[in-house]
Amino acid sequence: MENIKSHQHYKLYKSGKFWVTAMVSALFLATMGATNGHHVHADELPADGRVSFASPDPIKGHITFSNGRVDPVLNIRVNDQVVFCINPFAHLRGGEYASSAQGQQDLTASYWKSLTKQQQNLINNAAYLAQAQGAATDSETYFAGQLVVWSLIAGQNGIPGVMNGSDKIDSSDLHNAIGATITGWDSNVVSSGAIDKAEQILQNAAAMGQRPDFSPAPLNILAGQSATVADKNGVLQNFKHVSGTNGISATASGNYLTVSANDTATSGNVKLVNTNTRDDSEQPYYIYGTYEGNDLSNPLQPVFAAKDPSRNLAELQVNVKKANLKIDKSILKNGGITTKDLTNGNYSLSGNVFEVHKDTADGEVVATVTTDANGDAETGNILAAGKYVVTEKQASQGLARTFNPVTVNVDSVDNLDVKASGSNSEVTGGITIQKTGAETGTQMWNDNYSLAGNIFKIHKDSINGEVVDTVTTNDKGQAQTKTDLPLGHYVVEEVQASKG
Repeated sequence: MENIKSHQHYKLYKSGKFWVTAMVSALFLATMGATNGHHVHADELPADGRVSFASPDPIKGHITFSNGRVDPVLNIRVNDQVVFCINPFAHLRGGEYASSAQGQQDLTASYWKSLTKQQQNLINNAAYLAQAQGAATDSETYFAGQLVVWSLIAGQNGIPGVMNGSDKIDSSDLHNAIGATITGWDSNVVSSGAIDKAEQILQNAAAMGQRPDFSPAPLNILAGQSATVADKNGVLQNFKHVSGTNGISATASGNYLTVSANDTATSGNVKLVNTNTRDDSEQPYYIYGTYEGNDLSNPLQPVFAAKDPSRNLAELQVNVKKANLKIDKSILKNGGITTKDLTNGNYSLSGNVFEVHKDTADGEVVATVTTDANGDAETGNILAAGKYVVTEKQASQGLARTFNPVTVNVDSVDNLDVKASGSNSEVTGGITIQKTGAETGTQMWNDNYSLAGNIFKIHKDSINGEVVDTVTTNDKGQAQTKTDLPLGHYVVEEVQASKG
């Protein structure tokens, strides 16, 4: 049988009065025959109608059950719409009245609700695929679809000696709703090819229910950047609607999902839906109750029609990260040595104010921070990906504004602690001494007097303190200490007067 190419199209339901064409992966249809059946749309599924059969001889074969029942497979219609029986042991005749509204309220609803959610989804997908693959005109495809539907209702993942199951199905979550299992089949109409099709329908119905298995997951991403994750299950292309939250967006291409977080994004998720409709309440199938005549009090055999694959939701948790900028401020000493050691209490590493600019030193200020007693400051985790320039707005006590702008780059979710370091020089000074005569000022009476040669000692803190400099006045009575004296208190002591 000719394989369907990976770009074979078929139509999916979407709310509204128009068709939606969706791509179907080779995983689902590659091994199945060309799609020539009638494609369903919500507006085309009849709300009610009359039961009929595909031909004057509707029996396509028989299926044997463990309770001894041998039930026929009938190619059933409701108003010419392909439907499948979902209770093999109930009576059905042509011409009976079928109602979806009533059928989903009476015993049919209770019967359907006894199935697990996995069973309901698998049955829906199997009916959908069989119909999409031509069950309306191909007896083997219809027989295969009915066999899969009944086996799932019987709680079977495959049929021993008849049909292989799927490793994508959790067999422990299958409930036997009819009290018997399928043990065999026979037909004078269809060949063993129907079993091959049944296995393919089951595999593909299960694959339709698979969700992407992303790696890595959850995804850590830096605000302002994008990252790509791969789907290990290979089913991403079946999820038609992709959306993000909290400033997160995503696009799917083949087996890869590219996730982006804007600069202001916060942690959230990417949500994926396998159908184009976003209505969570939209039911992808109709269950019809059939009734003898128009007597709704006498339900007979329920039948089933699918209009969409079962709605399947997937989610990828996205942890949006932002970087923390750590500023390390030191003291620059003579000789180019940097240290945290301060000369005295007139100096402080605390209170240095820095601004963090976006892109350039004149760019937007995204953070203003102040150093602690160790000269350290942090922005906290607020920085998205990009370039930042750190500038000094205000030096701390006793320090000169000699901190040069520092450029840092935030570019990796694996490095959320970025650092900027620099230094300030301590402010220093000197003492200028002016010696004058008590009566003459700076104009001496004669050569027996002089302002030159007056010697002074400079003591640190007190008269008994360390002598940090000794100076001698010039002929104008002036003396100048060295200019690298630290800030502080000094005592000037005259140790030798000048001539006169």
